[in-house]
Amino acid sequence: MNNHELCGKPFADAEWIPTLDICDKKCDEISELCVENDSLVQKCKKLPEDCSKQLKSSNHCHRLVMENAFLKDDEKLHVKWRHQSRWRRFAIPKTGINYKFLFEFLRSVEPSFNGKLDYVDDEGDFVRISSTSGINELIRTCELMKLDTVYVHSTDESMC
Repeated sequence: MNNHELCGKPFADAEWIPTLDICDKKCDEISELCVENDSLVQKCKKLPEDCSKQLKSSNHCHRLVMENAFLKDDEKLHVKWRHQSRWRRFAIPKTGINYKFLFEFLRSVEPSFNGKLDYVDDEGDFVRISSTSGINELIRTCELMKLDTVYVHSTDESMC
């Protein structure tokens, strides 16, 4: 039985999505999931009992935190992502992330995401992230600029 069968689809509720950065609530890691809405209000959402049992028996943490709960602040980059008119925030590890994982993660949050993701680099140019090397360049640029948070935007070329 896979995770979705046991735990449900955590991004199915468009109003309350899993908090992927910092949770200010004291959620139980085995039986609850920290979620937030567009206003960044957070709450603890109870996981299905079978899911909690599986997490407890396998003694591992929920994959949705993208392993960031175990990373120090200097090992991750905070991202604020604008898709259409909505802002989302999350963190990515500075090493070991690949484009396919990021793309699939963003699609799970916003199914209409088309894969076109831009940011403004240290020279003021718009840069499209389209590969793992593009993600690495973004992280390198942020480190050079001593940025802990980067703003990225989904783009729709039909608007250009």
